[in-house]
Amino acid sequence: TKILLLCKAECIWLKDEEEIDEDWVESKKLDETLYQLTIKSATMDDMGRYTCNCKFDSGLKNSTELMIYVYQRPTFVKTATYYEFLEGDVAVVPCIVTGQPQVEVKWKKNMAETRIKVLENSSLQINGVQREDHGAYSCVARVPGRPISEALVISVVVTASPKVRIQEREKNVLEGPENNVSIVCLVTGEPTPNITWSR
Repeated sequence: TKILLLCKAECIWLKDEEEIDEDWVESKKLDETLYQLTIKSATMDDMGRYTCNCKFDSGLKNSTELMIYVYQRPTFVKTATYYEFLEGDVAVVPCIVTGQPQVEVKWKKNMAETRIKVLENSSLQINGVQREDHGAYSCVARVPGRPISEALVISVVVTASPKVRIQEREKNVLEGPENNVSIVCLVTGEPTPNITWSR
């Protein structure tokens, strides 16, 4: 012989002690003992303390509550992916990231260099930038304590002003059609400079 006891209850959901607007959530009574709340497309506004308040036929009331935390994936804001600097300058490469809770930002490349440091605003600073500093830098943003991260690859190009040096300042040449003369001009710069001769 089975004995079935039913305890009927009516339940409502509260968020931060206020009744929930059912336009943005779905509250469903699954059976006499189970009420379900579904939050559609969770946003940061949905973070808070949720309470299930129940009133039984007998007049008894009971409630239970839980805290819902919403995490926002890191997003890069107005961050360029290409920067060009002149050799010797102080190079600052910004990495502007939003996310909740506040994201941690790390840079990846040869971070052993003492000239390279990360500023408080997460920008990368290279003092006295050199041509070997060129390359791809990764700005990696992650939500602390969660396996949520995003990376942005930023190209850094280092240019150098052209420098010209002629090997010999003077040359003595004998006049005549068979007497050729060559002048060697040494040029450095990045990118490779165009060379023109004038007399």
